[in-house]
Amino acid sequence: MIYSTATVPVNPEGEAELTRAQVWAGLELKARDAREFLPPGLCTRCEVVEESATHFVREATIAGIDLSEIITLER
Repeated sequence: MIYSTATVPVNPEGEAELTRAQVWAGLELKARDAREFLPPGLCTRCEVVEESATHFVREATIAGIDLSEIITLER
């Protein structure tokens, strides 16, 4: 099992400023379907197959590899 986390700067100088709610909405969108956020053709399948109050399971094919991911979002 692989655990992953990342920190990315938000609102760099010269870019449109995003609110906390907008950033969170973008993160949720990416967690549910990564295709729009990866180079074209890298992710060929991405779908939520299970959902609960604490997490969801996403199955995807990224770089030709089939993955099943358990995703937990924490504010």
